[in-house]
Formats: sequence, structure tokens, C-alpha cells
Amino acid sequence: MPGNSRSSRWFFVGMASVLLLIVAVGFARSFYLRSIWNAGHAGPHLPAYIVLHGIALTLWFLLFLGQTLLVASGRVRVH
Repeated sequence: MPGNSRSSRWFFVGMASVLLLIVAVGFARSFYLRSIWNAGHAGPHLPAYIVLHGIALTLWFLLFLGQTLLVASGRVRVH
């Protein structure tokens, strides 16, 4: 495969990390750190389907990062 150098494989790990960072920062205030951010206020609770969706999205991005790490480290069979 053209461009299958070591640095190009790690490029995808970097991009997966950037995407995970964007999700974490973007949803920190409204989802991940909601209880800390609204510590002084009793804000409305999130519906269960939104919490489940947020958990599923987070796990998907973590899985994506894990898969890119496996491929970049040469463990394609485990991937």
C-alpha cells in the first residue's frame, strides 16, 4: 500500500486522538462535567436516552482510538 510508512500509520492515531479531544472538550460543560459546572444550581437532569447516547458516542470514539493504536503498533490480527 502506498504511503504505508510508520509515520503515516501514526497519523491516524493522532487524528483519532484529536477527535476524542474535540468531543471531550465540546461536551465537557453539557455532559461530562455537568454536575461540576452546575454545582451551585439544581439544573434539570438529562433524560436517560441522552445519557445513553452520550455514553455510546464516547465509547465509539474510544474504540476508534483503540483500533488505530492496534493497527499502528502492527497488531492487525487483534484489531
